[in-house]
Amino acid sequence: GQILCKFQTDDTGLCAIIKDDGPGLSEELKQQFLTAFDPSHDPLTIHGLGLELAIVKELVHQHGGHISIESQPNEGTTFSIHIPQQPMISDHHPHPMPLAINTPR
Repeated sequence: GQILCKFQTDDTGLCAIIKDDGPGLSEELKQQFLTAFDPSHDPLTIHGLGLELAIVKELVHQHGGHISIESQPNEGTTFSIHIPQQPMISDHHPHPMPLAINTPR
């Protein structure tokens, strides 16, 4: 299988598109992902979606962005992440978190 990662910018912000050519997601699993990406829901409470999803969701949410999923059986899955140019500052964090964290060597 293949995974395609594409990044593009426009007047509204940054869009990251991650697409695979796998078997696609069942409607049940797609709904689990969409529920996990809902800002009011904690993805760690959904069995099998893992810490990685919680981290991605939190970073995107802190930057005022959103995540969408498109998937068809036997045609793969596409995750799209959009982050606006001017990130929103959440009530819980006075400053947006950086997208990358540099650590001392």
